[in-house]
Amino acid sequence: MPWHIARVVGRETRASLYLNRAGIRNFRPVEHFYFIDKRTKTERFRERPRFGGYVFVELHNAAERDAACRAIGVAGLLGHWTESGYRLAEVPTHYVTDLIDAGPVILNKANTKGRFRHGQKVKLALNAVAEIIGEFLELDDKGKAVVTVSALGGVYPVHVEQERLIAAE
Repeated sequence: MPWHIARVVGRETRASLYLNRAGIRNFRPVEHFYFIDKRTKTERFRERPRFGGYVFVELHNAAERDAACRAIGVAGLLGHWTESGYRLAEVPTHYVTDLIDAGPVILNKANTKGRFRHGQKVKLALNAVAEIIGEFLELDDKGKAVVTVSALGGVYPVHVEQERLIAAE
C-alpha cells in the first residue's frame, strides 16, 4: 500500500474530510499542546497538526491520484521530476503505520501532582523538538520554576513557567 504526501491549502482537517468523502484513506498526525487557561485557571489542550500543511494519503491507482488532487483543500501531491516524467514521492508504509500506532504526540503536559520535589529530574518542554533535562530547585517570587540545566560545560539556573515542565522518568 503506497503512501504519498498531499500538500494542503488551509486546514488539514478540512482536506482530510474531503479526502474521506472521495474514498481515499488518509492520515494527519496531530499533537496535543497543553496550556493553562488564564480565565478559568484549568489545564486544557489544543490539537494542532504535527506536519503543518501536509496529509499522508494512500493511493493505489491513477483514479485515486486524480480524486486526491481534486479534493477540496488539496493543492497537489509531492513528487520530483525524473527523466521519465514526474514521480510521486512515496513514504515507506512502516513510517506511516508507526505514526498511526503512536497516536497524538503530547506536548507540555503538566505534572499531575501540580508540584515538583527539590532535586527531581524534569524535562523542559519548550517546543516539539527541543528536549532539555534539568533538576527542579524551587519556585521564584513570580511563580516560575527555577531549574538547573547542564549546558556548555556548566550548570545554569533557568526560570521557566511551570506548565513547561514534565516529570522526567
